[in-house]
Amino acid sequence: ATRLFCDVYNPQSKTYCKRLQVLCPEHSRDPKVPADEVCGCPLVKDVFEPTGEFCRVSKRKCNKHYCWEKLRRAEVDLERVRVVRESNWIIYNP
Repeated sequence: ATRLFCDVYNPQSKTYCKRLQVLCPEHSRDPKVPADEVCGCPLVKDVFEPTGEFCRVSKRKCNKHYCWEKLRRAEVDLERVRVVRESNWIIYNP
């Protein structure tokens, strides 16, 4: 159960950051990538069809799948937000 939104308070503007936590470049840092870590992005053919294989290029050298894990987590978090909003709408509008 990770936080979906950043929620860092800015006292100057008296507001909270409401970016997705995983995509907030201002309030979170990406961990250092070890030299021997591989990319691991699931490979697809014809845009959407999974091949069952994964990118084996070093994560530091793979430009084709740059930040793919972060983008995938953002997709999952957006889906979580959608589900929560949908279920709240059903609760309050029977």
